[in-house]
Amino acid sequence: MLVCDGAVLKRRPDLLKQVRTAVRAAIVVELRSGKRRTAAEWRAACDDALAEAAILHRPVAGSPWLALAADKSMLALSGTVLSAPALWQELVLLRPRFKPAALTTAPREPSNLRVVVVPSQKEPEKADALVAHMRAWQLKDVVAQDADSSEEHIVVNLLKAAERRSVPARWLDGHGAASASTITTETSDGITLTADLYTRRKKPGRLMILFHQAQSSRGEYRFIARRLVAAGFDCLAIDQRSGEGWAMIRNETAVAAAEEGLPRDYLDALPDLRRSVNWARELGYKGKIGVMGSSYSASLVIFLGAEMADLGAVVSFSPGDYLPPHGSILTAARALSVPTLVICPPREEGQARQVFQAIASRTKQLYVQPAGIHGASTLDRSPTRDQAWERLLKFLKKHVSAR
Repeated sequence: MLVCDGAVLKRRPDLLKQVRTAVRAAIVVELRSGKRRTAAEWRAACDDALAEAAILHRPVAGSPWLALAADKSMLALSGTVLSAPALWQELVLLRPRFKPAALTTAPREPSNLRVVVVPSQKEPEKADALVAHMRAWQLKDVVAQDADSSEEHIVVNLLKAAERRSVPARWLDGHGAASASTITTETSDGITLTADLYTRRKKPGRLMILFHQAQSSRGEYRFIARRLVAAGFDCLAIDQRSGEGWAMIRNETAVAAAEEGLPRDYLDALPDLRRSVNWARELGYKGKIGVMGSSYSASLVIFLGAEMADLGAVVSFSPGDYLPPHGSILTAARALSVPTLVICPPREEGQARQVFQAIASRTKQLYVQPAGIHGASTLDRSPTRDQAWERLLKFLKKHVSAR
């Protein structure tokens, strides 16, 4: 896949044609330049490009993704790529003009990302400083191209290399982008509950309800939900009242609760989870619904599953004894009969295993994910996310149904 700033190609329609011809077996996402875009708007555009393409159309580990940036979008696209470096093979920066200090996102783990910096003929020293800065990070390689190379020469050569490693076009059949619509309902105490509904269907099918972690929002699932939709599951990503924001998506339910002066601790969000399941039924989802929790909501879905035995599946990413009174999650787990999957990184195995062992369900699994990270974002940020996805989808396909 090629994610490309529109400024690179808009001056050269012949080059754009070459791009689309050369990468016929891959996905080309073009970010249109705009003079009035803020840095936040550029980052949102880059995140959207990833959500619509890089995650949804990523069939196997090691697929080559190429990012090409110039001008205003460069800093935003660089930050997006570096925040999940394992998804990419190359990041190409054409004529960087920003200071190295402006690139504040650094990979948290080693990756196979290769960065190619193409200097401006007028300011080659900026590229040298950027290369020196990024070489301190855990990347496969950081190299500088010859400043005399033409833009056309660089782009065409990169595309030729990308074409040899591109995603088979046949894989894309039937995997169109999911549409996401923001919808609202009212909770039992009268505040507005906000959610994003992801679907490619005309009528309700299999459904996963997704709950975020602390200080977060429904934005935590922007990438994850689209991949779940590609696997055949509609998704309802909820804003619980205990949260703030994620990926520049504000937690609207938390704002509504704050305006009403209502408490917003972890346990205060449990009525939002209950309302979400009933809301899904009202939307026409009558089958075995799955619920997924992240961090504090990973514990809340244990409580929810104990109350609602008609759920199809409970998925708990990084559960723990986060909720008062101490030990209450173990009491809830002993009443949980719904099929349950618990996923955690090795450093959290002790607390997760304690919860897992207390779960009463005869159908339960614990997966300690090597190199995993806290919460559901391990599905798009961990270098071992493919193993977690394999476990997750196998479990969901068995226990979540449309009828």
